[in-house]
Amino acid sequence: ITATSAPTAANSVGITILAGHSITSSASVSADQLTIQTGGSLEMTNNALTISNGTGTDVTVETGATLLLSGTSTMTVNASAAIQVDGLYKVSSTAAPVVTASGTTTIGATGTYEHARDAGIIPTCTWATGSTCLITGTGNNAPTGLAQSFDHFTVNTTLTNSVNCSGLLQTVNGKLKITTNDASFGWRLTGTTNYTLNVADSLIITNGILDIASGGATGTINANGPIIMNGSSSQLTKTGAAAMVINCNSNLVQNAGVIEFNAGGSSNTTWNIKGDVVQGGTIQRTNGGTHTLNFNKASGTQTWTQTGSFGTG
Repeated sequence: ITATSAPTAANSVGITILAGHSITSSASVSADQLTIQTGGSLEMTNNALTISNGTGTDVTVETGATLLLSGTSTMTVNASAAIQVDGLYKVSSTAAPVVTASGTTTIGATGTYEHARDAGIIPTCTWATGSTCLITGTGNNAPTGLAQSFDHFTVNTTLTNSVNCSGLLQTVNGKLKITTNDASFGWRLTGTTNYTLNVADSLIITNGILDIASGGATGTINANGPIIMNGSSSQLTKTGAAAMVINCNSNLVQNAGVIEFNAGGSSNTTWNIKGDVVQGGTIQRTNGGTHTLNFNKASGTQTWTQTGSFGTG
């Protein structure tokens, strides 16, 4: 039987996009009890998707499935409606805002939200252990919506300008990974807003620049896992006159790159390191201030293995 109309929340008891099926919708539609099976995908292009509240979970994106909002498409999540993402939920739409939510969205343990656009808003979600917020489209402007309790937070984008998180990124319950693919522009944690960033697992910089402060703010970074730097273009730097404390509660593994105590102004930086240190890159201070390395291993021998260098910028 040939369907005479697309399924909606009003004319169906459930909508399933089967494994291996890719659906592109060029018309606005409402849905509930929508399931995108593993290997299936739904792309909304230049239109509106409204998630209505029905029985149980209203949208399920299974592991290996994709929900994509592209073009200028938008999504409205009605009150009490629920979205469960165990696959990929990707936003490249340039609408403002893309997502309006009175209901709830949960990114599950195998789920990823991908922010594949510049600026915009990361939708408010519940981030399960193992979930990932992935930033791939930021070029000139950081997204908002950063004041959430993320699990894994990954920046893997090509910056065309340094972007400022304005002190809003403060809670990463998993790994924080930074790749900016540019030797000049950085992912700035703050400018003039004081902050404390807690990273429960590793902080990993790979061919990227993490600028911990570009203005006069004060801040603290608590990394419970190792701080790891890979790639000769990687930097962990401070470009403003900010007093900063970095608590590395595990090992510091600088395989390559530059740790810059102070690239701008005159202010103090303190590192407290509880693990061992592998220094394969450069540690330097370009500008003034008092900069301190404290070695605080609780017990046993704390080692520093050096193949890199010290410099003055």
